[in-house]
Amino acid sequence: SKGEIPRRELELQVIEQRSRSIPLGVPWVEPADVVGAYLFLASDEARMVTGATIDVTAGDSARNLG
Repeated sequence: SKGEIPRRELELQVIEQRSRSIPLGVPWVEPADVVGAYLFLASDEARMVTGATIDVTAGDSARNLG
């Protein structure tokens, strides 16, 4: 109908807006972005890490702190 934004254009606008709102400028975190944290936690180097949260969010969680 008149004035309606095509779905793909709307999706691109949402992705662009989300990218601008995240400090590192990416719309979402990919599995490849998380693998380093996962491998660290699964390694012997993390044997003393307990009860910690490692945010792999491209800074998305940091924008909620202020």
